[in-house]
Amino acid sequence: MTTFKDWLSFWRFGIKNPFKVGAVLPSSQTLGRAMAQEIAALPSTGIIVELGAGTGIVTQALLDAGIHKERLIIIEQNTDFCALLKKRFPDLQVLCADARELESILEERKNTRVCAIVSSLPLLAMSAEVQAAIMRASIAVMDEQSLFVQYTYGLNSPLSKKQIQELNVLANKAQRIWRNLPPATIWKYQKSM
Repeated sequence: MTTFKDWLSFWRFGIKNPFKVGAVLPSSQTLGRAMAQEIAALPSTGIIVELGAGTGIVTQALLDAGIHKERLIIIEQNTDFCALLKKRFPDLQVLCADARELESILEERKNTRVCAIVSSLPLLAMSAEVQAAIMRASIAVMDEQSLFVQYTYGLNSPLSKKQIQELNVLANKAQRIWRNLPPATIWKYQKSM
């Protein structure tokens, strides 16, 4: 559950860096549960990487959905959010790192198969170059069965048709979460065979 302190942390960083946060409120628990639901039925082997965990709403939903803590790797670039996540989830691997470095991060930890990547990154608020670098790094560690799950506040895919073609991925709108402020849409991406 999001505490008042979590909200203050979110707003404090959001006021200083609105384009890095990309939202005016933390994700709702309803959105977190919906994101977790998208990967809960995947095989129970392989790791799950969470990008941009913020205050940990999606992280908690993943744990509540039965994802074992040993399978989770949390990547958060903001040092304030990292400290909050490490305190809130002391048994999880919480790394203060840049998502563009995902390949080298996983190589260092000898993690092999990525089952899913769950992203709360504000892709639409990023430059095209940064967005492309994150997606290239993510796709590079995935196989054809892996899922990349991303939410957006827009109605369309946060990846353009051109990016989807260049990355050679399939894009599917999973669901619209009306009980989030603002309403969010979950998208799933997979490598094209």
